[in-house]
Amino acid sequence: TLNVENSNGIEIIRDALIAAESVSDKETELVVTCHYDGAPSYRIDLKAPDFKTAEDGWTEATKACISVIQDAGGSAEAERE
Repeated sequence: TLNVENSNGIEIIRDALIAAESVSDKETELVVTCHYDGAPSYRIDLKAPDFKTAEDGWTEATKACISVIQDAGGSAEAERE
């Protein structure tokens, strides 16, 4: 869940999702994609060749996304499904 209550909140959320997707890495075959599920819910999908790579990618992607939101004064939380 991502929530930013200021005039440029949409841009901040976009930047946060771009930060999460930037964790993608061709060398390790990690692919991170973000999807809009209806405000304030967004989804991060990962594809990786093994569990360890996926787990590390999940941690890095969520930290990157949450950091951008919190730095802008918003709130964010991630949960696994």
